[in-house]
Amino acid sequence: MADTIWGQVRNVLAADMLEIRVTREGTSNRFQYGPLETICIDSISLPELAGNPAVDLVQNKLRNKEVRCSIQRRNQGGVLVADLSVL
Repeated sequence: MADTIWGQVRNVLAADMLEIRVTREGTSNRFQYGPLETICIDSISLPELAGNPAVDLVQNKLRNKEVRCSIQRRNQGGVLVADLSVL
């Protein structure tokens, strides 16, 4: 089972990369997470973004939104790769 974190999108770094402020962690998580985490989006459940990953669109749709991240792994750069759901 994947770790889960929830948080608020603070900044859109690229069309597929966000910085979030972690507000909650899953009770059965295997790892701990910092107060700010960078997320590389593996998949997203927001139909408006399907096939249109322009940074400004992502910024408008996600900035300050609450999200749930199902963590797949942490890459060599320390970035979390995750499936993202907008709450």
